[in-house]
This record gives sequence, C-alpha cells and structure tokens, in this order.
Amino acid sequence: MVNVSVDLAPAQIDFLLRLLKGGEYRSRSEAVRDFIRRAEFEWEWRNAIEETKDLKIDIETERSIVSKRLLKRFV
Repeated sequence: MVNVSVDLAPAQIDFLLRLLKGGEYRSRSEAVRDFIRRAEFEWEWRNAIEETKDLKIDIETERSIVSKRLLKRFV
C-alpha cells in the first residue's frame, strides 16, 4: 500500500472517531479505504447504468444463458 496524506475537516475527524468508537472500523485508514471502495463501486455502477440505459434486453433469454453457464460449471 501507498501512504497518502489527506487534510480533513474537524467534523470529518469526529465522524471517523465515532465510527472507531462504535467498532465499525479498527482504524481510520481502514475506514477511509472502505469509503473509497464504496465510492468507486458507486462510480462504476452509475457509469454502467449510463452506458446501458438505452439497451433493451430480454430478461428470460439472459437468465437462460446464465443458467446454462452455471449448470455447466457446477455439474
């Protein structure tokens, strides 16, 4: 991992401390990494929705394709 320094507002530090005291995270670093992972997921999710918003798919056909792949994989 790479060490990165970030300036935070006092209210943000207080929020992190509340999370630590509540047992949500073991360290501030762990919390910040989790926040970044969640933001990254949200970013990718929104991009995927935007890229596919005009596509039309047949759910039953897609379900059948996925089911066949899973059956081959786990049988």
